[in-house]
Amino acid sequence: MFKKAPVFKFTKVLVLASLFVPLFACEGTFIEPLPPRDHVHYPVGLATHASGDYLYVVNTNFDARYREELGGTVSVIDLNTRKILPDNGPFIPSFGGSIEINPSGTRAYVATRQANSLVSFAISPAGDTMFCDRDKSGKKTSSSDPTQCTLRRVPNTENSPVLPSDPFDLDVSTLKINDDLNVDLINVSHLRGNNVSSITIPHTADGKSVNLSAASLRSVGITKGSGSIAHRPGTRDVFVGDRLGGEILVYSPYLAAGKSEIQAMIVRTSISLTHDAEIVADVRGMAFSTDGQTLFAVTRAPDALHIIDLGPKDPDRVSGTLYSVVDVIPIDNQPSDLVYHEGPEGPLLYIPSFEEGTIVVVDPLIPAILDRIKTSANPSRFVINRGQCRRGKKCEAYVSFFDDTGDTLKNCADSRDLVCGSIGIIDLDPKSSRYHQLVGKIF
Repeated sequence: MFKKAPVFKFTKVLVLASLFVPLFACEGTFIEPLPPRDHVHYPVGLATHASGDYLYVVNTNFDARYREELGGTVSVIDLNTRKILPDNGPFIPSFGGSIEINPSGTRAYVATRQANSLVSFAISPAGDTMFCDRDKSGKKTSSSDPTQCTLRRVPNTENSPVLPSDPFDLDVSTLKINDDLNVDLINVSHLRGNNVSSITIPHTADGKSVNLSAASLRSVGITKGSGSIAHRPGTRDVFVGDRLGGEILVYSPYLAAGKSEIQAMIVRTSISLTHDAEIVADVRGMAFSTDGQTLFAVTRAPDALHIIDLGPKDPDRVSGTLYSVVDVIPIDNQPSDLVYHEGPEGPLLYIPSFEEGTIVVVDPLIPAILDRIKTSANPSRFVINRGQCRRGKKCEAYVSFFDDTGDTLKNCADSRDLVCGSIGIIDLDPKSSRYHQLVGKIF
């Protein structure tokens, strides 16, 4: 186990005195208490840099220990040394959820439930630093203060549309508008209310210059609260899991040719996961096969994996879409995520079980459970280091343990002085003697 980082305690004297602390290359100051950036704190969302050298972790401030408006952080972890780079990650509003990196690796997007916002950060070319790249005057800067990169209205001007409440999961892709202009398309689920949202943020083709003032937002009310969201490969169709309706909804954001703004949200269809009105089928994770012909979804109530055929209704004419549930497999209690991975042994699904403390491994071709990775905590989100795996280096995955103290005799609820949360490291190399084992933790 890797060494636990020290805990910084903020005393009443610090709070009452309203001491100020400087930020790296920042134009302003913050008032304490701010969260320390040298350890994780109730972590949830995870993402890796394309190089495979850095991991990004969303820390939530779940216990409201720090100021709500800036109570969370994004930790940048050097995966070669297994150490957090405390000065290289930004602050964020509290209660963050998903973090996603755009395909070029130039920007990160974080959903935060505090003030219902989306934060857009720049990423350094090496991937070792994440920062807000603008100040109040719009000039370029490098700050850990997220204020000028936080979108509550889109675009961030008076009377612009407001991002609906409780943004949580994100799906990010990039669309080419012309030779000089691309847009990042960010699809957003919302835990409460009936909305799903799509946002476009224009940037130059090289990704170096972003125009937040030209961002656009559209929302449509089609769910009863949504969790997982993902777009189908090769299309703009977005699939979103309803947390109370027992179904998956499908819609498409429409952009006219040559335009960077979303003109409309086109509702396509719905996929029912249950025929029993008393069963909720709360969707907690989704993933597509590489060819986009199969959708996998995990639910609570029931705790199950659903396999959905998206192939053509008429194979001879290759027309229509089945949207048919072809198999349902019971899995461990309270699944919290689902990740699809094609490795040397073929495709596998990894499904963390929050209550059981396991990560269920499923072969989708059989389909059946192949393995269970035992952990010592409650796994939440799971991410595979695809950069490592593609380069033929050690292949690893990382899992966020939301309330891990590192001591089975201690509970996060017992003391606000405890460091709560860790990142588990899973060996995914089939040739390794520790294949499908938890091999370390980062606190």
